[in-house]
Amino acid sequence: MQVATIKEYLSGVRYVCRIYGNNNIATENSQFGIGNRVMVDNRDKSLSKELFERVVIELKKSENKDDQRIAAQLQLERYLGLRNEESSKFNGNKAILDDGRVFIQYGTKGGRERIINQVTEKGIEAIKYAKELSESRNAALQTYQSHRDKDLPLWRSGVLRHLIAGWR
Repeated sequence: MQVATIKEYLSGVRYVCRIYGNNNIATENSQFGIGNRVMVDNRDKSLSKELFERVVIELKKSENKDDQRIAAQLQLERYLGLRNEESSKFNGNKAILDDGRVFIQYGTKGGRERIINQVTEKGIEAIKYAKELSESRNAALQTYQSHRDKDLPLWRSGVLRHLIAGWR
């Protein structure tokens, strides 16, 4: 049983005891040897570098434009720290500032623009690849033409799960 579940049960037991006038039950969970809840799991859940590289290479080799765009999005997410929404609306032609910083305008949380000040070499390569896939100067990566338009997040996770499962 999870610590949180045990604590909830004890809270209910204490409530019933109070109703019946029994005040002898311990008020602290630590008296029962119950530990603290863990609110944040600090385990690294990201893909290993090797597995990530293999997935991106496979997607880049595909003849399907959607696969190539997903490869670009994955690289932007990993190397620039973009969120999924930001990477799908990323426009490499407009995002690079004169001083080399990256301006993230679309798809941000709360619509708040942000700037990435330090861009790694891998980040620059990811931006170049995203630019190559842009169909015009004003195009973002999210220009899907296939029947998967409506179900792209589901399709994306399915493709990645399939690729990753085959390599683990």
